[in-house]
Amino acid sequence: MAIIPTKFILFRKNGRLRWGHGPEATIHHAAASVAAFMPSLASFMTWRTSAGIAAIPSILIGAFVDLSVKHVVAPAFSDLKSR
Repeated sequence: MAIIPTKFILFRKNGRLRWGHGPEATIHHAAASVAAFMPSLASFMTWRTSAGIAAIPSILIGAFVDLSVKHVVAPAFSDLKSR
C-alpha cells in the first residue's frame, strides 16, 4: 500500500497537480460552495473538498503509472536483461 502514494508524489508539486488555471479555479469554487454550508467549519471544509477533488486525478494518474510500469516498462527491461 505504501507504493501507491509514492507514485502520486511523482505528479504532484506543493500538494497540487500541475494543470491549467481553469480546473484549479473550478475546484476552489466548489470548495467555497461546500464551505458555505458549514460556516463554523469553513476552512476545514474548504481544505477537505479541495483535497478530495484533487485526489481523483491523482489516483487515476497513479493507476495509469502503475499499470504502465507493470505491463510495459517491466517487461521491456526484463527482455533487455535476458539478452
